[in-house]
Amino acid sequence: MTKPSSKPFGRVTAKDVAERAGVSRSLVSMYLSGNKNAWLSESTKQRIDEVIKTLHYRPNTLAQALRRGKTNTIGLLMGGIADPVGGMFAEAVMDEVEKRGYRLFIAVTRFDRKRERDALANMLNYQIDGIIYTLSADSDDDFFRSLENSSCPILLTENHPEINLDSVCFDLRPGMRDAIRHLEAQGCRRVLCLTGYFDRTQEQLASLAGEFACKLETYRWNLATNTHEEFMERVLLDRPDGILVQGNQGLDKTAWFPPDYQPRIVEFNMLPRPAPALDGVIHLPFRRWIGKMVDVLVGQIERPSARRVRVEIPTEFVPQNRVSELLRSLPEKNSFSTYATSNGGR
Repeated sequence: MTKPSSKPFGRVTAKDVAERAGVSRSLVSMYLSGNKNAWLSESTKQRIDEVIKTLHYRPNTLAQALRRGKTNTIGLLMGGIADPVGGMFAEAVMDEVEKRGYRLFIAVTRFDRKRERDALANMLNYQIDGIIYTLSADSDDDFFRSLENSSCPILLTENHPEINLDSVCFDLRPGMRDAIRHLEAQGCRRVLCLTGYFDRTQEQLASLAGEFACKLETYRWNLATNTHEEFMERVLLDRPDGILVQGNQGLDKTAWFPPDYQPRIVEFNMLPRPAPALDGVIHLPFRRWIGKMVDVLVGQIERPSARRVRVEIPTEFVPQNRVSELLRSLPEKNSFSTYATSNGGR
């Protein structure tokens, strides 16, 4: 039997195990690595194993990974995870990452650019194998240009043709096209679309402008600084007939608009909600999106290629009377009750 550890403080090392077991450091390393080419007697294995249990030794997996040149860790950079959709997104990414034998490291920036840069730098310093970047990259920023030369694969969730990085994003045009046709059929002549500050929604909407008689407008929204009140002030000033809005804004005409102004509203949403006040949703199939982004990133980690991969996942407009049917078909439907409750079940 081995004696209890006399080392009261500090991390137990492989050297401590070797000294207590009376073997060399290299033998301990062979035992821990499971090297099939290294022959160890059963008595030696038993002695090392007994010391490991007695000293409560835990291998430094990061050091081992760095020696191999691979940490089996993927980084996920997000603005926030407090809302149910953000949390569900992070959990879905974790599921897909773990299916492929990787672990997930999540960094939350609270939509702050300095936090964002620090988080990216930390991930690169810790030699994470690949990064999923979910925020809106600013192509005019030299910092993002510098990432193009990183040895660590970085995948964007928006397509920025001017940035030489892989991307897997939604093609909003099919969903927006059918949504605007629907709004026009309901008599809308002016449609306002809420977009992020750096996202590509505005460009994709502009590409459809010539197809419709109605006037298409956009309003840029910064999640970090803009409030519902600011958005409402703009909407009530212009009073468009129809509005395309991100689902996580929780916009509801019965709660936000006066009785004499009831615009038709279509949400962009990864998880539609059966809300009678909405005309429908532009469904963003996020399970397919997440599976594809992890596939692309893992492919670049394991089989690096100089050729950039750009994938667009098509979206679909679903009228409100078909939303319940759509929900029943979604693999993520069990998470809906939490999301619906957070949005007041509207």
